[in-house]
Amino acid sequence: MFNVMHKYGFFVVLACLLVSSGRGAERQLPIAPLAGQQRVADIDYRLQTQNTALCAEPAFMPSFQIADERDTRVFLTLTDGPAAAAGLRTGDVLTRINDHVAAGQNISDLIDAALDKSGDVALTLADGRALHFTERQGCGFHIGVEPGQSLNSYADGENGNLTTALVKFTINDDELAFIVAHELAHNYLRHKERLDKSHVTHGLLAMFGKSAGLIKQTEEEADVMGLYLMARAGYDITKIPSFWARFGARTGTDILSDGTHPRTKARIALAEATIAEINTKRGTGARLAPNFYPQR
Repeated sequence: MFNVMHKYGFFVVLACLLVSSGRGAERQLPIAPLAGQQRVADIDYRLQTQNTALCAEPAFMPSFQIADERDTRVFLTLTDGPAAAAGLRTGDVLTRINDHVAAGQNISDLIDAALDKSGDVALTLADGRALHFTERQGCGFHIGVEPGQSLNSYADGENGNLTTALVKFTINDDELAFIVAHELAHNYLRHKERLDKSHVTHGLLAMFGKSAGLIKQTEEEADVMGLYLMARAGYDITKIPSFWARFGARTGTDILSDGTHPRTKARIALAEATIAEINTKRGTGARLAPNFYPQR
């Protein structure tokens, strides 16, 4: 099991570790990410760093993750991030961060301090290498992966998670990017804050009264916003109507719908209409953002 802790711009991932038979001083226990975790991390980073213009409060995004706030091991590096380009690798051990000794310190606090200022990060590693890179800006959210057999995902206003089953269900990075973008959209649009202010009921009681309609509206907005985030990051948005058809056939959401989420045909129609709208805006040079999204 793992949990994601968000502290300012830096993310700490608590994960299960594999025991190593080696005892090298430069690298400690190798770390085992969950299935699909690297893909989701890479897509999350690309979506956010390519959509900084839509952020309410842009922040420097870390391009690597650690396993625990007190652990000096690198959990993973984002494939196209500055840290990887500088030579940082999964399993590397940090000894100094911006001239601060790493051992015995809160590693996330040290990284946060660098990100809060200029995004410049200087690392010294246990193998003697010294790396320097400047992080890119994004929106400061985080979408991760958690173990689960159901096709599910969620966002809480700051972070979000996809189940391993949902990641596995996707057949390409464009489909996975849509799911990540959908959850990011909930955070961009501050849906949790809006629903909380409206005293929306969740769970089994959500289908009664005004709650179902309000939740459904946020789902529709996240579908639209997610496609715009995808388009701005260079993903293929034309793959999404067929994704909804497969998802609906697999989950039977039309039969089991409680009114909090649009039915499959409605989601396909909304995706097709949004794709047409995006293509029109691309052709005319109009602002590539939903009409309901405020100007930043």
